[in-house]
Amino acid sequence: MRLSALRLLLQVSGCLPAVVLPDNGRDKSKSIEAFPSACRDFRREFATVICNCFRYNVAAWFQRLPVFGRVLGLPPHHDRKLMSDTTGPDHQDRNEIVSLVTAYCFALDRRDYARVASVFTEDAEVRNVFDPYMPEGEKFTGVTTGGRALADGVSQMFSKLDATQHLLGATTVELTDTGAHASTQIVAHHHRGSDYYHTGGTYEDDVVRTPDGWRISRRDLCINWTTGTPDVVLAP
Repeated sequence: MRLSALRLLLQVSGCLPAVVLPDNGRDKSKSIEAFPSACRDFRREFATVICNCFRYNVAAWFQRLPVFGRVLGLPPHHDRKLMSDTTGPDHQDRNEIVSLVTAYCFALDRRDYARVASVFTEDAEVRNVFDPYMPEGEKFTGVTTGGRALADGVSQMFSKLDATQHLLGATTVELTDTGAHASTQIVAHHHRGSDYYHTGGTYEDDVVRTPDGWRISRRDLCINWTTGTPDVVLAP
């Protein structure tokens, strides 16, 4: 007869002794080692399904139970880090920094220039860095110092535009001894009538903690590609 699924699991884990399988009325003691290949295949496939489908959270719950941990072939619980173990000061700091960059983009598109200024320190340095193959980069050179100065410059430039949209992509945040560094993918759309100028690259931000929370102290806007005409933002 067939072994039940639970009995098979317990046998593979070594928690039950050898089973007895009747054969035409005659009992023959057959150890689970009689079919080691099938057991290994079962353990391998079952562990793969569990780990791939449920990853760390559910797998770690199984891992807390000695029986299932042995069946799945999982390492001891203390050797694995749960996906839910993302609390604590570092995680909170990263969330606040990501929120800071996000708030800046919303402030740009909503023309909230006071909010734009508040994202930076008063002595922050902001510069545009175009890849060398783009000749228009020379038209955007220079360093802007301070959040208020940056907001004023953006206000003058965007007053000529009909619409903008700043889209953020992947973000990495590395905490340092002096603060943090954040790299964020950015695609910016600028529209003026039927003309447009789109840019893509990354924000490279040095971020410091202030009494008012995290603020950007230095930003390099690294532009890797553009499409359209820069006259959309440069023409008077």
